[in-house]
Amino acid sequence: MPLIFISYASEDDRKLGDSVSRGWVTAFDEALKLELRGGLKLWRDKRDFALPGAIGENLSIEIKNSDFLLPVLSSFYGEKEYTRFEIAEFFRSLGLKALEPTDFIIPVMPRPVPEDQIPTYLSGVRWVAFFETNADGKVVPFFEGFGREISPKYFGAIRDVVAMIEARIKAQQGQVKPAATVYLAHPAIDQIDPHWSVSNELASKKCRVTPKTPWPANAADARSHLSKAL
Repeated sequence: MPLIFISYASEDDRKLGDSVSRGWVTAFDEALKLELRGGLKLWRDKRDFALPGAIGENLSIEIKNSDFLLPVLSSFYGEKEYTRFEIAEFFRSLGLKALEPTDFIIPVMPRPVPEDQIPTYLSGVRWVAFFETNADGKVVPFFEGFGREISPKYFGAIRDVVAMIEARIKAQQGQVKPAATVYLAHPAIDQIDPHWSVSNELASKKCRVTPKTPWPANAADARSHLSKAL
């Protein structure tokens, strides 16, 4: 039974200024469980971490038993020692896999995160956005925590996560080679949502999408990144 480890900062599971209420991660966990099929299981510390003994040792065991890492990226995520430990431990546990390590990781992003705040291990890994940018350039989250309005697009993003997990499980089981490699041009800010829709559709068809984000800021590195992708 494939196991999916949800990695997150505790600050992302409560409302700002409220240390009691449940928040974004709990909603995400519950919505994802409703969509997952085929015996897929989510692992989350608050629900499943009940082993006696040293926390670090037991956490390592749970990570090693996991098939996928689902990090909830935020401005808090890269600051926490335990989330950095979880990522590093997951990469170590992968060992020599036939697929790339990033094929076992699906980050989700409730709000935009500056590139310099994304952990090095996750640099360039494709993530699923739970927000959009409106015509005025303002970031609009699909959901901000319990007790607040949920956009229908939130559940579309949940299904995108499920589709990526299912496609990658098939790739693991059958070592499926990409049907094709597709260069998908970097979008303008008002085309980010269609870009991700196309990218997810290609992934569901077992296509390899290039180039990976984020793009390097340095001009020479960016040219090399473009050349390699082409």
